[in-house]
Amino acid sequence: MAPLADFLLKHAPIPHLPYHLTHYVRGATPLSTQPVVLSILAGYLATIFGIREVMKTRQPQKLTFLFQLHNAILSSGSALLLALMLEEIVPIYWRHGLFNALCGAQAWTEVGSQVNILATELNLL
Repeated sequence: MAPLADFLLKHAPIPHLPYHLTHYVRGATPLSTQPVVLSILAGYLATIFGIREVMKTRQPQKLTFLFQLHNAILSSGSALLLALMLEEIVPIYWRHGLFNALCGAQAWTEVGSQVNILATELNLL
C-alpha cells in the first residue's frame, strides 16, 4: 500500500522505539511538559546570548560549507518526509476528496502520525 515506507522499513536498520517516542504521551514524550520546555528554552537563550557576548570581540568565522551541508541534509530529510506524507494522503484524496484527505478520521494513519513526529524533530535540528 505504501511502497516507499515499506521499502524504508525493510532496508533501513531502524531500532524499535519505545511507545512514548512514536506517539504523544503527556509527561513521557520529550518536550511534553511545561518545566522541560521552559528549561530547554532557558538553555537555548543562555547559549545564544552567551555566544553573542563571546563573539563580540572576535572576527566572524567562515562556515559556509558546514551551513550548506546542514541545509542539504535538512532539505533531503524534508523531501523524504514529504514523499512519505504524500504516499499516505494522495490515495485518500483520490478516493474521498480534499476535505477527507486533510481533516477526515481516515487521514490520521499510524505512518502519518509518525511522519509528523519525525518532521517536528527534524525541524528542531
